Amino acid sequence: MSGRRIEDAAVSPVTKALPNGAAAIYTDAIDTGARNADAQFPESVEYQITLPTVTTGELGDAATLIVAACAGETDTPTAVIADRLLVLTGAGGAGASGASVRWRPPSDLPRYLRFRVTNSAAGNISGKVVTVNQYH
Repeated sequence: MSGRRIEDAAVSPVTKALPNGAAAIYTDAIDTGARNADAQFPESVEYQITLPTVTTGELGDAATLIVAACAGETDTPTAVIADRLLVLTGAGGAGASGASVRWRPPSDLPRYLRFRVTNSAAGNISGKVVTVNQYH
């Protein structure tokens, strides 16, 4: 992809504490503006989702943290439009290294977007955050 990638300070960054135990959290919703008077979502917009490094006490062997994108017409969307955008898996008694991914939503994106992070294990990761940045 060519061109500049400029972070949008109006919505970046969005952060949310990770789950305590086997649970899911949702980031706050991002109002994409889609379906407003313009009714188009810019194809050049993308999101970078970042998960931090976690210890084995936070994410044991074979346990996972999975990020999904959810979108809808209300500010609390739960409909998954992209699953497994980012997956961290605990291994070797060392937890998991942090990682990030860039994702471009579809052009028919509903108005509200948020990200769900699901922890498959009992570890408490609530002292760390998922970070979402928007670029255009």
